[in-house]
Amino acid sequence: MNKKTYIIVETAVLTVIGVLLEIFAAIIPLLQMPQGGRISLVLLPVIIASLRHGYLYGCISGFIIGIVVFMLDGFVIHWGSIIFDYFLAFTLVGLVAVFKKNAFNDVKKFIFAITLAFLIRYLMHSVSGVIFFSDFTDSNAWFYSFILYNLPYNFLSYLFMLLVGIMIYPYFPHIFTEKKEEA
Repeated sequence: MNKKTYIIVETAVLTVIGVLLEIFAAIIPLLQMPQGGRISLVLLPVIIASLRHGYLYGCISGFIIGIVVFMLDGFVIHWGSIIFDYFLAFTLVGLVAVFKKNAFNDVKKFIFAITLAFLIRYLMHSVSGVIFFSDFTDSNAWFYSFILYNLPYNFLSYLFMLLVGIMIYPYFPHIFTEKKEEA
């Protein structure tokens, strides 16, 4: 298999794993927020794709997962929330590729990538809440969106991703070692 095909296939596999993780989280009621969003590991495969293959493949993986999450969640009050809550929140996670160099040899870079992914998703969801959902709260829209609604499930997802990510991190060199084809 040539290198380009390998990268495409690996990104597709990681994207499918992300979708399956989101579907798994979607069937557990305890992980759900009442107006959309859930505690999930969905970003972990996007982070791995970004660190393995760069911005483009990470963003493509995140975009596809964003579409699937939109189809699963489907909670829309305003068309703009589709852009912020689904497309930008997941696609921009590909930016963690900024930590690509030696990310699988330096656990700190991997942790920084997970942290950046959390911050991107959290900010996109929170800004969307302020812009598009502020009419639906009696309290301060900034406080409600940034603290009361989006922080709890995004932060728990972040902690969950850190825990699982650090647990599987030692296996990355073995999993992602490219095998030489024999003639």
